[in-house]
Amino acid sequence: MEYSLMPERLLEQIESVRAGLWGAMLLTLVEGGLLALQTGLAHYDIRLFPQSSTAVAIAVALSSGFLFGIAYRYIVRQDDNPHLRQGAVLAFTGVRWGALLEAHPQWWSEPEQWPGAIAIGLATVVAFGVTRWGLDRALRQGWLKPLSSAPQSTS
Repeated sequence: MEYSLMPERLLEQIESVRAGLWGAMLLTLVEGGLLALQTGLAHYDIRLFPQSSTAVAIAVALSSGFLFGIAYRYIVRQDDNPHLRQGAVLAFTGVRWGALLEAHPQWWSEPEQWPGAIAIGLATVVAFGVTRWGLDRALRQGWLKPLSSAPQSTS
């Protein structure tokens, strides 16, 4: 079926899924690199991610990246506001880091854990920041299309 014959709403939904797949791929690649870096830093007892299996870390990166890609496309639309773009990164970082802090309360109750908690927060900002950069590049290159306009209500 040709794209021109598809309803506009379906085309937008397909493009959002594509943005989600881009986000999933990018965040997974970035976090895979950070996991490899963590393996290299193990000798120095520096952790960029909490104790979890690689499979869990990759699954979280895939799902977080997919949701980030979709949300990012809706957040930026055709606006070139850098505050919106950075706000998306910080919002996703805050939610993910907050969930990690809630799951590991000792990170704030034990001062010797603070550097690790901060390193994990910074790694999360970097991961979403690089993913944002990749999505911005895909939008500029035309590999992804920005959201055309505000969704129309179906009354």
